[in-house]
Amino acid sequence: MRIVIDMQGAQTESRFRGIGRYTMAFAQAVVRNRGEHEIYLALNGLFPEAVEDIRLAFDGLLPQDHIRIWTAPGPVMEGVEENAQRRLAAEVIRESWRFQVGSATPARNSLTCCAMTSAGVRNPSDFLGRLLSSSATWVKRCCEYSDK
Repeated sequence: MRIVIDMQGAQTESRFRGIGRYTMAFAQAVVRNRGEHEIYLALNGLFPEAVEDIRLAFDGLLPQDHIRIWTAPGPVMEGVEENAQRRLAAEVIRESWRFQVGSATPARNSLTCCAMTSAGVRNPSDFLGRLLSSSATWVKRCCEYSDK
């Protein structure tokens, strides 16, 4: 069975506190007891500063190619109107992962950071329809942001 653990709880500003420690301990316990199951860790590319620490914590426990970084256009913080389309795109990307079992550890509130959570409710075709109907100005701004 393929199991994906969303590691954002160990990547946000909470990574040195309870949620971050819980996320790391939980993931390490699952990896140590995986048996024949395939375990993958999913890291949010909007938090590059935590990637190396997580890779080091799993060195020798999990093949490095099982630690995957997913990316989305950012920023995606909730409550900021300019982020709405990027947040929708990030939700669709996050929900496109292929696995049999998933675990989303708690991520600090996304009003203050770029942690992404969703619950399998986004339909990619709905997103594409919204994106195509959005203004060319938004697309231009998005492309300009991603080039920085």
